[in-house]
Parts: sequence; C-alpha cells; structure tokens
Amino acid sequence: MDPSTDRPESRFLSVIIEEVDRLNRVVTQFLDYSKPHGGELQSLDLSHLVQKSVELMRPGIRTGIELEYVPYRVPIRVLATAEQIHQV
Repeated sequence: MDPSTDRPESRFLSVIIEEVDRLNRVVTQFLDYSKPHGGELQSLDLSHLVQKSVELMRPGIRTGIELEYVPYRVPIRVLATAEQIHQV
C-alpha cells in the first residue's frame, strides 16, 4: 500500500503512518526516562531547587494568579541529580 497514490485509502494510510511515528516517539521518550540515570548523585538542598523552579515559572504566570514560595526553616537534603529534579 502506497500512501502517495490518489486512492481513498491512501489518506487513511498516511494518518496511520503519522500516528505510528508519533507513538514511536512517545515510547522512545518513555524508555529514555526509565533508563537508570547516568549522572552522579550528590547531596542537594531541595528547597533551593524548588526556589529556582518557582523563579523560572514566575514570568509565565497569568494575571490574577499568585505564586508564593515559603522555604522550610532548615535545608531539606536529598541524594539526587539536580538536572533530573529540574525535569520532575
């Protein structure tokens, strides 16, 4: 079956091919995220990472929505990779 022909089923075949490609990309991304991390784990202050994330989000907040971050009194230490925490 050739999706480039001018037959009625060719249009549907093109849609099927596009959707299979899209699903392939989604599955590939999912598998990439499920792989064991390659970075070095380090002790990080989670409060600091959250504060940085809030600062990055702040310019995109719509008018009328207030975003407030109140850090915890003591550092919250986690063993993680900073980049992966940012992705989450």
